[in-house]
Amino acid sequence: MRSRINAMDIERSGRWLEENPSEELEGWPVCKQYDVQRGEIIAGFPPEDFEGWDIPWPLEEAPDLFLRFARLHEEPDFEQAACTFAHEYGLPDGTTIVSPFTGYKRPFPDRMDISRLLDESRRAWIVLALYESVLNQDVEQARALISDLQGDRTFEWYFRLHRMEQAARTRFPPELVLALEAAVFVAKGVSDRLCTARISLSLDDAVELDSSCIRTNWHFDNLLGVIYLQMYRLITSGGGLTRCNYCGRMIALSYTDPRGRKRRRDRKYCDDACRQAHHRSKERSTDSPS
Repeated sequence: MRSRINAMDIERSGRWLEENPSEELEGWPVCKQYDVQRGEIIAGFPPEDFEGWDIPWPLEEAPDLFLRFARLHEEPDFEQAACTFAHEYGLPDGTTIVSPFTGYKRPFPDRMDISRLLDESRRAWIVLALYESVLNQDVEQARALISDLQGDRTFEWYFRLHRMEQAARTRFPPELVLALEAAVFVAKGVSDRLCTARISLSLDDAVELDSSCIRTNWHFDNLLGVIYLQMYRLITSGGGLTRCNYCGRMIALSYTDPRGRKRRRDRKYCDDACRQAHHRSKERSTDSPS
């Protein structure tokens, strides 16, 4: 299997919350029921029905949320997969209302077009694919991605002729330079636009008046902001990805799972289903006549 992001690096990127205990994060509303109606995924309870909603903490409970979201678009039954994702993490965006939970006007995840959700998942996958081509030094993959993205509103600016000419003057393959630039700055641009770090002072338990009194609260406009903040931190920290030995999908070697347990750094499968399927396929090949 080709080398990808170093497993030791993902440990660093996955621990950013533990290494910055002064950073606090908002929750994101998840409805207890979602339905598909006329091309939309719609929450089964209105925003003011508090009993119909939970408020999980996405950055803490799903450190590889960006990866789960990016591979959604590969699912053969996207509509069903999108509903499953919404039930677990909420919709990435929604209708702008005055939130009954915060009292502020912001997008509330009560409905989202399925077509837009598919487009957003594909965009997240492209950022990962571009970055992966750089890590693998795969010029052909980068070139193919750049060719496919000509005319794409999100990425075309990074692949214009004058930028290719600038990249060609470096000592690196220009396709890889452009792929890295696009991956970094698209992820940064979205997270900058949708996430805001708010600083406050906490003096109740302070022993000295120093930086330990400072608290940072991450406010995000919608779940896409969380997804791209994760992605940007992964890229800039050199984080770690690997491939499932059975289905070939990418796996994030996150430091902890949602229950706080450390994940194996030599993880080889997405889940138990892929592990068992891989073992069954090996048994069939062993039992088949030579």
